[in-house]
Amino acid sequence: MNNLREIAYRLDPALWVREVLRVTPTAWQDQFLRAPRGASIIALTARQVGKTTAAGWAIAHTMLFRPASLSVIACPAQRQSGEAVRREIADMRATVEKLRGSNGAELTEMAKPLGLAVESLARATEYMLATLGPAPADALAGASPYLRLFGVARGGTLLGEIAIAAHDRAGDGDPANVGRITIARFFACNLAPAASGLELAITEGATSVREATEMLAA
Repeated sequence: MNNLREIAYRLDPALWVREVLRVTPTAWQDQFLRAPRGASIIALTARQVGKTTAAGWAIAHTMLFRPASLSVIACPAQRQSGEAVRREIADMRATVEKLRGSNGAELTEMAKPLGLAVESLARATEYMLATLGPAPADALAGASPYLRLFGVARGGTLLGEIAIAAHDRAGDGDPANVGRITIARFFACNLAPAASGLELAITEGATSVREATEMLAA
């Protein structure tokens, strides 16, 4: 991926979805992805036609090309918000399987640590959804490490998708492809393993957070 292509991906999320994620958006999803920044959009569609998927693509593109940005998912019911996150996790799992089935050793090496990170996120998500109702304070105590865990899993799998695309274009003669695979591999092997600790902080750390808060407030 040369610099001009990277600029094109940054400016055109729909092109990025097609060429990196290798999915063809429908006409309305294409229009949604190419809407001007800051636009207010109402998607008047039937159920199960890809609204959550399109939003996930847009958020993933924002995470990748606008570092330190904040994306907020708000749903009228907890069930819907949980489903949105589960779909993101399903997409991450699909990336891990692509890495695992690759013919490149540097890509298959990434599959294990990223797979473990995604499964940590999946378990933490189910814990948060199950805890929000009966013990909201416990769920809120894990909110910060949960966001970090989501970033590790999603960031790692997005870098994995870029590495797959770079590997497939190895014959293009673009030296940047090697660098992109190296960065993705470093993230997977050195940063993604932190996911297990974040999962533990989410699922087991509520009591210590409460006690520390009470001590500081005394």
